[in-house]
Amino acid sequence: MRIGFFTNIAKDIDKATTRELIRFVRDLGCEAIEFATETVAGVDFLVVLGGDGTMLQAASRTVIHSIPLLGINLGKVGYLADVEKSQAKNAIQMVLAGNYQIQERMMLSVNVAERRNFALNDIVVHRGACARMIECAVKVDGEHVDIFRSDGLIVATPTGSTAYNFAAGGPVLKPDAQMVIVTPICPQSPSVRPVVVSVDNCVEICVSHPSQATISFDGVILSPREVARVTEGGFSIIIHPNDYRTQIIKTNSLGFYEILRMKMKKV
Repeated sequence: MRIGFFTNIAKDIDKATTRELIRFVRDLGCEAIEFATETVAGVDFLVVLGGDGTMLQAASRTVIHSIPLLGINLGKVGYLADVEKSQAKNAIQMVLAGNYQIQERMMLSVNVAERRNFALNDIVVHRGACARMIECAVKVDGEHVDIFRSDGLIVATPTGSTAYNFAAGGPVLKPDAQMVIVTPICPQSPSVRPVVVSVDNCVEICVSHPSQATISFDGVILSPREVARVTEGGFSIIIHPNDYRTQIIKTNSLGFYEILRMKMKKV
């Protein structure tokens, strides 16, 4: 069995926990491979040590390879992590014994800045450093929905519904829901509410003053040069469904709402 390790070194100082787990799996007769920032491939599953941000980074690097992720929470909340650090060895043993489940999480994708960008949590169009609201026209499968005057828009997956979307007043969805949420950030009108559409729908966002806006994928913001290429002649992105899924390993028996209640007490 080949086991990969992907670590947030800001949360695992000197990689002490990572090294301990690598020794542990090698003692069990497994091959351990440590990854940095490159594309992760060639392992049976990936142990991800950090918080939700680390899981999102790992997802973007493994999605095209269909590598399952075992999240070990070293952060504060950790919705995506399977277990806390104290249970890491037990969780790895359960995976090796085949005593686990795989949760498949849908992802969003959009072709922008000359590459395909994936998001497990959300794609966000934001006003950036501009002190004014931006206008975002939204279409779903070509049909005009509305023009939102706000600080921006969040297009979130069910996985991302408990992240920025939740902070912006959007609904929480179960991870297996086949839906996408479009949530305005601080809208001008109090009557504006989030919109929920099918996972099969294409969401198009057009920004009237593109020089004021930035785009981020799971918190990773495009550079000004990349945004400039996107915004030549107008800023329009189409967010569409795709066949890729992030595979998250689950070894504990806790249900989604039980985990949600537990994690919310940490916030």
